[in-house]
Amino acid sequence: MVSVLDSDTAALRESLPLAQVTDVRLRLAINAPDKATVERMMYEVNALYCCGPAGGGGVRTSVKSSVRTVSYLVPRDLVQESWRYVAGEA
Repeated sequence: MVSVLDSDTAALRESLPLAQVTDVRLRLAINAPDKATVERMMYEVNALYCCGPAGGGGVRTSVKSSVRTVSYLVPRDLVQESWRYVAGEA
């Protein structure tokens, strides 16, 4: 079996003779700006699961929202440092 967790360049798969690559599995995660695109890909995966080779590991066809975070570095000279103490009841 060839790991689908190979690398972006598929170096592991390419290092093996084609005859040794007998079992390849697919994991697909989709990120799209609209639900219609995600559903279209979901149907493609379902078709592959139903019409593909026997012994598939299962399929999950649900659309879920996710929260994405991105880290940024802000130049120090653009940040004004300050603090204040707010007294209140505990």
